[in-house]
Order: sequence, then structure tokens, then C-alpha cells
Amino acid sequence: MVVELKKAWTDNKIVMSACGVVIAGLMAWGIWVTKGVFSAEFNESTLKAMCTDVERMKKIDEGLRLQAEVLAVKFETQTLKMELNQKEIMTKQDDLMRVLSKKEKSLGRSSND
Repeated sequence: MVVELKKAWTDNKIVMSACGVVIAGLMAWGIWVTKGVFSAEFNESTLKAMCTDVERMKKIDEGLRLQAEVLAVKFETQTLKMELNQKEIMTKQDDLMRVLSKKEKSLGRSSND
């Protein structure tokens, strides 16, 4: 039966040609629809807008990175200032304690005398 169908198919040139045209038409229609859908979603202006958005985001990212670096430097500077102030306070407290202990010793000696 398969052999008979194959022979009928190859012998009937009109049916074979018509089916070939229909198949080619369906393939062309599929390609046309695919191109239409793709171009509707991603046309040239959409792609340019996407590229512009990417460039803008890169600039924003660079700006934010720079701000983060500046803030890090400011934070480090503030930390160093606080440490320096703390060191000065400790030094002044030590000096005051020495002076007070000397006065206390001198007062203690004079009260003992």
C-alpha cells in the first residue's frame, strides 16, 4: 500500500506541485509572521532606547561608586580625627592626674609637717 501511494504521488505531478506550493507558502508565511512579531517587539528605536538606558545606568553606577569612595574617605578621616581627639584627651587626663597627684603629695607633706 505504501508503494502504491508513493507511486501515485510521484506520477501525479499536479498534486505534487500544488502540495509543494502550499508547503512553500506555509514556510514563507511562518517566516513572515516570525519577522513581524520580532520586529514589533525589538525594532530599531527600541534597541536604541535600551542602549541609551544601559549607558545612563553605567553613568549612574559610576557616580554612585564615586560617591561611595568619597564617603569612605570621609568616614576614614572622621575616624582618624576621633582617634586623635581621644588620644589628646587621654594625654590631657594623664597630665592632669600627674599634676593632681603632685599637688596631693605636696599638700599631704605640708599637712604632715
